[in-house]
Amino acid sequence: MHLAPTPGNAANLIRGGIKEDRIVITGNTVIDALYWAIKREQSCRHAIFEDLQHDTRKIILASVHRREAWEKIPEIANAIKQIAARQDVRIIIPMHKNPVVCQTLQNILANMINVDLIEPLNYLDFCQLMSRADIILSDSSGAEEEGPTLGKPTLILRSLTERPEAIHTGSAILVGNSGDLIIRRVNHILDNLDVFKSANIQTKHYGDGQATQRVIGAIANYFGLGPAVQPFYHGCEMGLGRIS
Repeated sequence: MHLAPTPGNAANLIRGGIKEDRIVITGNTVIDALYWAIKREQSCRHAIFEDLQHDTRKIILASVHRREAWEKIPEIANAIKQIAARQDVRIIIPMHKNPVVCQTLQNILANMINVDLIEPLNYLDFCQLMSRADIILSDSSGAEEEGPTLGKPTLILRSLTERPEAIHTGSAILVGNSGDLIIRRVNHILDNLDVFKSANIQTKHYGDGQATQRVIGAIANYFGLGPAVQPFYHGCEMGLGRIS
């Protein structure tokens, strides 16, 4: 038995020789966890949340930590610096503990008025911050799924992704680590944020919050202890997401 999070994952298994009747499409349990975390708003204790209640600027949540991006972190940071020169934005960056990442961001962004370099957040706080952001800029594989699920324009700091579902529907955009492209894409969204907000409703490319129940049901069915599971399906065309 193979439990595939998305129809695209299932298609990859079939291309690899796995029989279709051995595959159950469940959705991703990370989306179950996201919905669980979003419901626990009262558990968030970071001081930034109270501050955000009175902030009318457009909020960008940015995170970068992948080893593949380390050499490009100065370029990414300088792109963020240029975006932060706008008076209508506030960029919040939970700092990664890796000294290579942390020191570079500190050197370039520490004195920017519209940039908050904050300590790493726990899972609940990070999910709540995603839900309150207007734009998410990240190389995190989790944010690739969570941002579009929350209906946030999500710019992925990678040139290639293993999670193409949101790319194909426009819920997420691959910007790589080119400073010029990052600036251009972010400014375009900021200047047309109302349009993006009206069009970019919450999507279910990666799950609907019921993956755990499908996993349990699929295991029970495999051992003859329950009925077949209704698979998760989002109707998204599959492919490998790249920078256009």
